[in-house]
Amino acid sequence: MKYTFKKNKNHNINDLMKKSGYIFHCTTEGVLCYHRYLDTHKFPRFHVYIKEVADQIEINMHFDQRNLNKKSNHNEPWAYVGNRINTEMKQLIDSIKNNDPLKKVNCPVQYSIQKKKSNKPKQNLFDLFF
Repeated sequence: MKYTFKKNKNHNINDLMKKSGYIFHCTTEGVLCYHRYLDTHKFPRFHVYIKEVADQIEINMHFDQRNLNKKSNHNEPWAYVGNRINTEMKQLIDSIKNNDPLKKVNCPVQYSIQKKKSNKPKQNLFDLFF
């Protein structure tokens, strides 16, 4: 999915992308590449290419979903369209234009697994059998 908008003089792409939760990956021929992971794993993730052309910023986004064969999904149409991409692109554009942090709608809540503490006293094997 592509989106182009007029560049604001206050726009610093690296700062805005970082604030939006994206991690810088590389630069290829003047195009900046960023990722945003859905959780702690490398895949799936949103993959964004950004380039500045005159007074315009062009964003090209797709969704990377690593399959079992470890092949790229860049040729798959579903990686560029759909509600997930539409929602993420809208949030990213709003974040960039308003200079606000990106809401984590597409990211799962990070649950910490904690054992409930028991108020019962611990018993040893001797106490259980005798």
